[in-house]
Amino acid sequence: SGGAGAGLLFAGRLSPEKGGLEAIAIARSAGMPILLRGQPYDAAYARLLEPFRDDPWVRLLGPVPRSRLWAEMAQAAAVLCPAGWEEPFGLVAAEANACGTPVVGFRRGGLPEVVAEGVTGILVDPGDVPAAALAVREALALSREACRRHAEATLDLEAVLDAHERLYRRMATGGRQ
Repeated sequence: SGGAGAGLLFAGRLSPEKGGLEAIAIARSAGMPILLRGQPYDAAYARLLEPFRDDPWVRLLGPVPRSRLWAEMAQAAAVLCPAGWEEPFGLVAAEANACGTPVVGFRRGGLPEVVAEGVTGILVDPGDVPAAALAVREALALSREACRRHAEATLDLEAVLDAHERLYRRMATGGRQ
C-alpha cells in the first residue's frame, strides 16, 4: 500500500557530491514538486541553485531540527538520494525509511546496503536522472509500512549492534559459532 506524500524531498548539504541539482532534475522530469532542505556548500553552487528560487515546483529552504525534518520526510511521497560520490552510509535514506517513506537514489556507496531494492526504495545507475524520474513512479507504489519495518529490523541501532556482536563472536571463534 503505497501513497501519501505531497511531493519529493531532498535533505542534505547543497553540494555537488550530495546531488541537489540532480534531485531538482529528477523531480522536474517526474512532474512532481520538490522541497530541498539544506545549506549551499559554497558560493559557486549557490549560484547554480539561484534560478530555481523562482520555480513554483522547487522550494529551497534551510536546514531544520531533525524532528521537523523527520515530519517532512514522513509527509513526502519519496526522498531523493542522488549522491555524486561513494557515500559510506545513507543516513538520509535510513531516516526516510524509518519515517515510512521510500527512497529513490543512485546505486552507489552504502546506499544499496541501506535501501532494500524494490521494497523500501528504487536505486538506479549513478547519474541516470531519467531512470531516477521513472523510479519515482515505482517508489510511489511501495509499502510505507514495509519501509518502516525494514528500518526497525535492519537499521535500528540495537539491531546493528547485535549484528556486529554476532560477527565479532564468529570471527573470534574462527567461524565456529
